[in-house]
Amino acid sequence: MFGFQSRASNADDPDVPGATRELVVDKMANNLWNMTQLAESPNAGQGADCAKGPSARFAVTKLHERTFAGYERWLEHTKFDDLSPRGAPPTLGSTHVNHANDDRVLINNTRLCQIVLFEMIYVEAANCRLLPEMLSFTYHVAACSVVAPSPTNGGAALALSMNAELSVPGSPGGNTGGGLPEGDFVESVVIPFHGAITESMTLTKRLHARVGYDDINEFFWDKVSMQKMLRSEPTFHGAASAYARYRHFLRTSSAVKHRDGRLAAVFQK
Repeated sequence: MFGFQSRASNADDPDVPGATRELVVDKMANNLWNMTQLAESPNAGQGADCAKGPSARFAVTKLHERTFAGYERWLEHTKFDDLSPRGAPPTLGSTHVNHANDDRVLINNTRLCQIVLFEMIYVEAANCRLLPEMLSFTYHVAACSVVAPSPTNGGAALALSMNAELSVPGSPGGNTGGGLPEGDFVESVVIPFHGAITESMTLTKRLHARVGYDDINEFFWDKVSMQKMLRSEPTFHGAASAYARYRHFLRTSSAVKHRDGRLAAVFQK
């Protein structure tokens, strides 16, 4: 989903030990096992015994709380609401905002999918990890574009395609979140933000007037400012998902030649 990288996408580079998907799988396996070994974990066990029952549910819940502590603070401060398409089933994002949906989803699977999505974004963010508020916003729009696992969809997370219709196997978008190729997340989200910082720091401005990481983070504390990034409409049939609009805004602004129209111009000192 969203064009995250796998080992196969870097097969020609012998120095790449693994890519996003493999790194996240390893990290989550270690972290979940560590949660089962906490003193408060019920029925702490070894090996396969850690992957089922109360111990597994405890591990997922505990890791979910730790992973999203910062995001939940950001959500509470900005009062950001659900960005899921109108009429869509509960999404990974809506279950953060509206817990009334909890009985309609497989809550343990949903929490696992939420952690995976957040870790995927974090791993690929590179230097943009210094922009935690931007990552929270990026996660929010992405999570609101993925249908949460539920009994009605076979317990799988399904990406809302770029025009907000459900992706299904065999469709042009498949289950890739709109048919985005591997590497698209870095190209469409990470590189534009990195480019905006680089542009600001290399302009002929006095140092105190240059926009840095803290200034961009402040932008993502203001709900009205962030909503400007969701007004860009891709030329698709039907309503576009929040992530599709966000991605379109970043790609469009990074391609503008005039300085005042580029992404760097959005952020102020």
